[in-house]
Amino acid sequence: MGEYSSESTTHEQSLNHLTGTIKGSEQALSCPDGILDRSSYLRLSYRSNPIPEHQRNNLYDVFKIYSKFKKMRRHFDVADRYGSFLLLIYETP
Repeated sequence: MGEYSSESTTHEQSLNHLTGTIKGSEQALSCPDGILDRSSYLRLSYRSNPIPEHQRNNLYDVFKIYSKFKKMRRHFDVADRYGSFLLLIYETP
C-alpha cells in the first residue's frame, strides 16, 4: 500500500512526496534554503524515498517547476509552513 510503482503513483502522492521529502523533511533543514539539492535527493535511501530510482530525476524536475510556479504566484504550501516551523524549533535556544 505505501509502495510506489509506475501504476500506483498518483499525482497527489508525487506532489506530497516532493514537498514532504525535498522541502519539508528534517534532512532538508541541513541544506541551503531548507531544500534538498538534486544529488542529496537522489542519494536518499529507499526507506526515506520509496520512489523508484528511475523516476527520481523527473520528480525533482517537477518539484523545481512547482516551486517556480509557487514563487511566481506568491503561494505557500504545507511544506513551506512546516519547514518554517521546524527552523523555529531548531533555532530557538
